[in-house]
Amino acid sequence: MKACPLLFLGLISVCGFAQTQPLTLNAPIVRSLDKLDKHRYSISAKRGDYVDAVLLQQGVDVIITLIGPDQKPIRTIDSPNGMEGPEPIDFEASQSGTYQLEVKQLEEGELRKGNYTLTLNRKLPAKAYQALLKNQERDRQQFVSWLRQNAHPLKSVTAGHGFDDLQPLKQTLAGVDFVGLGEATHGTREFFQMKHRLLEFLVTQMGFNTFAIEASYARCQYINEYVLNGKGNLDTATVIQGFHTWRTEEVRDLIEWLRTYNQSRAEGQKIQFVGYDLQVNDIGASVIKRYFRRVQPERSAEIDTLLRQVVRAESQNWAFRTDSATKGTLKTLTAQTGQLLTGLVMNQGQFIEKTGETDYETAQQHLRVLLQYLLSYVPQTGTIGYWRDYYMAENIFYWHTKLPKGTKMVIWAHNNHIAKDYLFETSPSMGSHLKSRYGDRYYAFGFTFYEGKFQSNDVDLTDSPGWEEHTVAPAPVGNLGRFFEQTGQTQCYVDWRRAQADSVVTSWLSKREVDLYSMGSMFSKKWLPAQYTTTRILAQAFDGMIFIRTSSRARPLAMMRFSFD
Repeated sequence: MKACPLLFLGLISVCGFAQTQPLTLNAPIVRSLDKLDKHRYSISAKRGDYVDAVLLQQGVDVIITLIGPDQKPIRTIDSPNGMEGPEPIDFEASQSGTYQLEVKQLEEGELRKGNYTLTLNRKLPAKAYQALLKNQERDRQQFVSWLRQNAHPLKSVTAGHGFDDLQPLKQTLAGVDFVGLGEATHGTREFFQMKHRLLEFLVTQMGFNTFAIEASYARCQYINEYVLNGKGNLDTATVIQGFHTWRTEEVRDLIEWLRTYNQSRAEGQKIQFVGYDLQVNDIGASVIKRYFRRVQPERSAEIDTLLRQVVRAESQNWAFRTDSATKGTLKTLTAQTGQLLTGLVMNQGQFIEKTGETDYETAQQHLRVLLQYLLSYVPQTGTIGYWRDYYMAENIFYWHTKLPKGTKMVIWAHNNHIAKDYLFETSPSMGSHLKSRYGDRYYAFGFTFYEGKFQSNDVDLTDSPGWEEHTVAPAPVGNLGRFFEQTGQTQCYVDWRRAQADSVVTSWLSKREVDLYSMGSMFSKKWLPAQYTTTRILAQAFDGMIFIRTSSRARPLAMMRFSFD
């Protein structure tokens, strides 16, 4: 046996472990977790008992191992929420004895000191747990019955099939100016097709005139020129937006439909295509360079060097490096970019005299978005998710003020961004900011599914091109996809806002947490369902839900390279 030198120092830690600490019901434990720390907690349970706990991460990405009374690992717990948010822990004891939870930092992530709160919420005896399961099953069947009666079947997910089945949406969306369209995965063909169909309906039947997507603010302006005026070409317009997730046949079809629609419309009646994400700033940097060459030519070399470094840092993902030198460089680049924006604002009058107000404002907004990226992704400035969603909402606000009065907007993003409550438990979502600003004028549609295939970047491959196919098994008990599947519907939508005043349903929508599948731009075939499941109170997160029983993989298009200087 390998000896542990800490024993000779008289310390309580043994080979990285502090003494095992028992968990007490409803007595939260708040602790710091350093890079190499391993904490252990014990829970005594009899066979058949149910244990429910949660660990809330605060600036640290943890992985939890549940260990049985025989000292053998039962499973690991690691939700895909980074360094913030909850790690749910629950199990039914398969044998009597003492169970343990081992808490440590995820080795694949960035090791840093952070905090967490661990709480034992419930421990039920076997008999009480079985009674609880029976009551839950009865309530689940009542919820399924309500869904069966209130869900609206969809005759098709593809555009061009008329709108008879969508007519109830005219009442649902009366008075709504912003419709958020989410997605449970970034790579489901049917989700993308249904969004296209909803866009067609909202444009032609309800007067919506702007399409906004979770993609590069700067690069999407090429797409807008194409759909408005035919400048450029369809293939480039499809792949230029900067995100491999949208380089698909389905998005190309949507862009082509917008171009065709606009060709027969007068100016002022055409549909705008805008991006609101703060990532992928190479085109924006080129616009900024050219502007400063006009207003401060003597600083051209200095500003060109700064912007070239920022674009390089973004394209090479410096924000995810952990070495101190890179962190220091990023901090300097952020400060210098902030100073550049300050100089632009402080010299507004003379710059506008030289270039005109339109060019000045264009350069200023590109520079704002570039600084948004740095403030969101540079580690020293806060959590990525919090600031990214804040600034994406801010950019939607910006677009709404700049587009013609009466603009009605369709907003495309992942469920987590569209949701009205939070991105992670401690980070407000983009949708929550939209809800705060626009109230009931914002309607959030979530999308969910039961089983099938989708595409996402495989985190286990070092040479991933970003569109591997993954397969997900049928949704387990308690997952919203399973509830919908039990209705017998293959594709449908339901409006939570107009739910009937049924006590069981009201509880399900407004009080109970329900699981939903949630896959982003990264996925691993090794992950357990808990690692790609999010938990939501349905009516707090979404106003309505669209269900597709079987997901199939979106159809990717080839990559293209561009130069913008």
